[in-house]
Amino acid sequence: MQFYLGRSTIVAAALAISISSLRAEDAAGKKYDLKYKFTAGETLRTKITHTSDVHTTIKNTHESATSRAESEKVWRMINVSPQGEATFIYSVDYVVMRGKVGDYAEVVYDSRKDIVAPEVYKGVAKTIRLPIAEITLDQRGRVVKRETKLKDAPANVSGGSVTLPMPKEPVAIGHAWYDDFKISVKVDGAAGQKIDREINARQKYKLESVTDGIARISVVTQVLDPALPAAVDVQLVQRILIGDVRFDIAKGRMVSQSMKVDGSVIDFHGAGSLMKCKMQIQEEFVSATAETASKPQATETK
Repeated sequence: MQFYLGRSTIVAAALAISISSLRAEDAAGKKYDLKYKFTAGETLRTKITHTSDVHTTIKNTHESATSRAESEKVWRMINVSPQGEATFIYSVDYVVMRGKVGDYAEVVYDSRKDIVAPEVYKGVAKTIRLPIAEITLDQRGRVVKRETKLKDAPANVSGGSVTLPMPKEPVAIGHAWYDDFKISVKVDGAAGQKIDREINARQKYKLESVTDGIARISVVTQVLDPALPAAVDVQLVQRILIGDVRFDIAKGRMVSQSMKVDGSVIDFHGAGSLMKCKMQIQEEFVSATAETASKPQATETK
């Protein structure tokens, strides 16, 4: 079947293609300045939901472990310098945690109503509504200064990045940037002793798109050290995150992020051993309110 188009139709189609190409060129060439914007006295709250499902088989013995945790992370801004460096107090307002291992009964803890935490969650309970750390970030999300307030502060607070680092200069869609870091693992040493080893890793970030002022940034974790033994891979699998972040460019804050792990390792503990891990981390912005932010004193509960 043949179709015959009039001259006006052909001209209109050609013009539409030309305009579309110009818009594509403009979008490709436009650069976006991705930086955080904070205000002294402001309190930012985000809700984090973390689920995991781990199945392990060793010598025909199978064990499963599932968990779910919901928490509200709080950043209370106590100072913002003229250069945009923000100093804030990091705390957690509440947690709701539940976990189950094998055939044992599920253990549940809700800090909003449970006076006494189950033994497995007592460490977490000691941190609720207390200043965990005082952190200073630059406008690109990199830690300038950090003072840990609690001895048992979460690993992502006591060291490493606390938010997604942004590129130093404005970037176009398709631009990628990187953040190198190390992961500590245990390996066999002399006389059967376990010794620490640091594995080189990298997170790759890429500006995938910008829609209505919201940037979508993909995140991929890469292990840089080659040919690692399975006994090391099994310690890394839960750290190999992939996902994406949505960032409000005008407001200078994260809207949401979604990360996941879906991996498996074989022969990590003898032939036929197997570990499968699925994990999901969701973080969503809840609110930003202006409050009188005083600098609280850390007093650990016993």
